[in-house]
Formats: sequence, structure tokens, C-alpha cells
Amino acid sequence: MNQKMDIYQEIMTFCRKHGLIDELEKSFLISESDRFNQSNISRFGLNILDAVHCVYDTKRTNFFIDEIYKKVSKGNVVLEAGIGTGILSFYAASLGAKVYGCEINPDVFKLAQEIKNHLEKKKFIPNSSVEFFLHDAITFIPPNNVDVIVSENIYTGMFFEYQVQIMNNLIKYLNTNGICIPKKIRSIVSFSQVAFPNNPHNKELFVTSPERNIKISHRILSSPYEYDEIDFTNKSNIFINKTIPILIESGGLLNSLMIYSEVIMPSEKVIKKDDTTFLNSEIFIAINPKIEVQKGDYIELNIQYRYGNKPQDALINIKKLN
Repeated sequence: MNQKMDIYQEIMTFCRKHGLIDELEKSFLISESDRFNQSNISRFGLNILDAVHCVYDTKRTNFFIDEIYKKVSKGNVVLEAGIGTGILSFYAASLGAKVYGCEINPDVFKLAQEIKNHLEKKKFIPNSSVEFFLHDAITFIPPNNVDVIVSENIYTGMFFEYQVQIMNNLIKYLNTNGICIPKKIRSIVSFSQVAFPNNPHNKELFVTSPERNIKISHRILSSPYEYDEIDFTNKSNIFINKTIPILIESGGLLNSLMIYSEVIMPSEKVIKKDDTTFLNSEIFIAINPKIEVQKGDYIELNIQYRYGNKPQDALINIKKLN
């Protein structure tokens, strides 16, 4: 077994022995939109099961691990913001990097510390190569400037997660020619007609989930439009305010915005919406009252929100232009 699989399997075994995988799989009975809407992510970050979920999604984890193997070298200083289980920090340390990590959630921080101690004891990573801090990444000051920032606090459309605010703080401590993993995120919107299971509230969120066997029956009514791109290596405005004319290509009842995102790595590898199960999932934001549209119509969409806020907090206005 190679080094990549050794560390991954050891962490999965640790989580399974501590009952976290069983808890995670039971949590699939609760919809992702309900869990995220109930969470106070700005104060507590994601919880333990979300941290474990990132590892459980093997494809998601491997995208980040592969990038670390491409971009992290012996002697680099690496900072991970939002450490979760710490898996990405541990891979960087296994390559000879000095790693700092910060985590806002005390329970997640404790789990990562326990896994770190376990991996050090079993000689997967050098002792003292990883140092974790219980701190909000939005205000964290690392002990030293860094060569690589790893932060996967990302969600479709940059709702819920505070990646932009985190990176606006941390890039101040990035050395010249340093890199951010991931580098960018871009978001795409289309109008759609959804067969909702109920009569939804305006801006109510619905999320597809292969793990929960949740599919949103829908029909795309418009051309897709890339409405946002964020470069994490540069300071960004924390608000988006976009007005977009979108062409209707198929008539129907416009009752939803479908949004998905693509994550771009420093190597230019693009993680697309169907590449993982817990990253970039397409989301549907209900539009109520619905609007009847015909092929050839132009519909103006104005969408405004603060990165990290819930879709329900966004301002969404739609009107026909013809």
C-alpha cells in the first residue's frame, strides 16, 4: 500500500473505531439543506460529522491530496484553515512540510488533535511537524509566513461557508510566489422548472445528494451563465451584486434557480459538480411566485448576497425584459 492510501486508511479506521462513520451514515437521513440552515457556521464552523464527511467522500479528499503532492515540497511552511480531521495537514507533513492549522470548532479541534497524536505515535508523520490552534481563521495570525494555504471551506455559490473572509485574512501571510489550494471557485446559474415535493417558500433551498439518494426532478429552461468567479489569491469583496440578462431556451414555469460551482486548483485541475458527492453539489433555490416563460424570452436576474450567508438571506429579483 502506498503512502497516500496508508494515511487515508489509517484515518478512516480511526474514525470507524470511534463510531464516527456509523454516525455519519445515519445522519444521511437528514437533508443537507436542513442541517446547514440549522448550523451556526460563522460561530462554530462545521461539526464533527461534516469533518468526517469530507474524508468519507474519497473523490473529494483525493483531489486535495493530489494537489498537495503536486505543490508541497520538503521545507515548505503550510497553513490549513478549517482542519477538520486534519487529513490534509498530515499529508503535507508527510512530505516534509512544517504545518500550522487553525480550527474554530472545539470538538473538531479535539478530534484532529487525537488523530495527530495517533499518527505521530504510529510514525505516519514526524513529531512536532504539525501544530494546531483553536482559533477563528478569519482573524488567525500564523506564527510565520507560509508558502501554501490550504482551505476547503467551500460550498456551492459560496453560500454558508466563509472561505472568502478566511482567505482575505490569510493571504496577508502568504510568501511571494506562494499558492492557495484551491485557487479559485466559479459559480454558474440557470433558470429551471422543478417538481418540488411541496409548495416551497420563496428562496427555500433544495440540494441533490447521491449519498442520501435525493434527486431533484427538474428541467433546465435557460442557458447557463457564469455569474461569479473568486480568486482566493487576491483580496475579494465579501458581497456579490450581479444583474444578468438570461435567455430562455425552453418554455415552462420558472420556479427555481439552479446553481452549481466548479473549483479550480493551482495546477488548473477543475473539480466539477459531478466529480464528488460532498463538494459543489448543484442546489435549487425556489422562486415563489413562479413565472411562466416562453422560448426566446430574456429574463433579468438580480442576485445579491454576502458570501457565507444562507440562500434565504439573498436578495433575488427576476423580471421579464420582453
